[in-house]
Amino acid sequence: MPPRSAGTVSVITKAPKRPPQRTLTVDYVEALRAYSELLYKGGLAPKGVGRPEAVAAIIEVGRDIGLPATQAIANIKVVGGRPSIYGDAALAMVRASGLMIDFAETFDGEGDEYSAVCRTHRAGAKEPRVSRFSVADAKRAKLWRKEGPWTEYPERMLMFRARGFNLRDEFGDVLCGLIFVEEAMDTPGAGVRVVESETVAADSAIAIAAGQPVVIGTTSPALADPTTRPATEPVQPKPITDGQLERLAELRAAVCASVGCQDDDERRAAWSEVLSPLGVTSARGLNTRQASRLIDQLAAMHDPFAGTGPTPDAVATT
Repeated sequence: MPPRSAGTVSVITKAPKRPPQRTLTVDYVEALRAYSELLYKGGLAPKGVGRPEAVAAIIEVGRDIGLPATQAIANIKVVGGRPSIYGDAALAMVRASGLMIDFAETFDGEGDEYSAVCRTHRAGAKEPRVSRFSVADAKRAKLWRKEGPWTEYPERMLMFRARGFNLRDEFGDVLCGLIFVEEAMDTPGAGVRVVESETVAADSAIAIAAGQPVVIGTTSPALADPTTRPATEPVQPKPITDGQLERLAELRAAVCASVGCQDDDERRAAWSEVLSPLGVTSARGLNTRQASRLIDQLAAMHDPFAGTGPTPDAVATT
């Protein structure tokens, strides 16, 4: 890949201006809620952003770093509860700041030493900053040949790593510490919202399905105090059964209908919001105990005539 250069720009050594600090008044919050719902219903929410509240959170992050609402929605992604920015958008922000007077991306080396090299020069800095990310680095991080982008376009993923390290180190004031989406998605547990117990997780899933606020990170006293934990490890619960999967499929349709899903993408997003607090992306990742509780709670909310009998394969949960 030939070297690329951003050319030169006027030398500006001051940090970019931020929007004036907002006051969180009731009027502001209500306006943000209405605007977020408008954008969400207008189809601007990316896949995986399943609620207007999630749109509002992204808009707020975008405002903090100087991105307009629609650009924030397109270029900011929340991964594992932490906002991140796509690599191309980060570069555009740094260029627009006027703080970068030179930029180049190249490749060099062979074999495991084949490296993406990102070079930037900040206005007012004596020396340019050079960051590298090699095939050997990717292998150490267990990224090389990983299924997905690392297999489909590995050179670009190497470059995103080199660029991400460089821009964060040299232009942290512009990016406000945001990491690249391309890096965040490779973080172990990315996209999983961790809770401290199955009970808390199931309750969170139900609250999300009902559009209610969720408190994450609640820990029972037994978990908080190591001296009260059982002396032996608990028996591993069994995997979800076919009967539970069938029942959850029925309840999924009820959940989607209750929130007004119009197409497959919206249905997937709504169901993902239900499963996310349980740390899975598919109902097949649940165990029998989790599935039984989720079925009971969803049935009580969306299928009030289901009766009070045992859930499918309930005997398997004991």
